Order: sequence, then C-alpha cells, then structure tokens
Amino acid sequence: MNEIKKDLVVLVADQDAEFAVRALLTRLLALRIRDIEFKIVTHPYHDGSCRKDAAEYMRPYLDSYEHLLVLFDRHGSGRDQDAREDIERDVENDLKKKVG
Repeated sequence: MNEIKKDLVVLVADQDAEFAVRALLTRLLALRIRDIEFKIVTHPYHDGSCRKDAAEYMRPYLDSYEHLLVLFDRHGSGRDQDAREDIERDVENDLKKKVG
C-alpha cells in the first residue's frame, strides 16, 4: 500500500531561517497557493554543516515527503567565495548520490 506523502520538508541552517520559512508557509492564502503539509528541520551546526550534511539530514524524510528544500547562507558555509550556482550544483549532486 502506498502511503500519501506530505508536501514539503525544509532543512534550514538556523532559527532565523526557520522563522522566515515558517512565516511564509503559514501565510499560504496570501501567496495564493493551496495549504501544504510541511516540516522544518533546523541543523544544529548552521551553514557549513547544513551544506555538507544535507543529504544525511534529509534521508529520514524521503519516504514521507514529496519535496525537500535546503536553505543556508553562502557566507559561513565554508564556500563563501564560490558562485551560488556551483554550491547549489554540488549540494544537489550530493543529495542525488546519497538519497536518490
């Protein structure tokens, strides 16, 4: 039997990001989108570890959620000088390798 998946799990690097995401996702009517089921997971070691450990942190949610989102600041991620696109590509590749 296939269980219906929840909509979205978000990994954030700190409480500020958690509060911002929660504020956005709890005002769905203003965004003109349907209600969604979501969970926000805050990484205890902030930006750099959030970047490096995203796949490991998301693994427990793969069977329960349709989509995942990883948010961290480039500044403090250990790759401050790298282009956003390069960091994004590397995180996505890591997620695909470890959880896909």
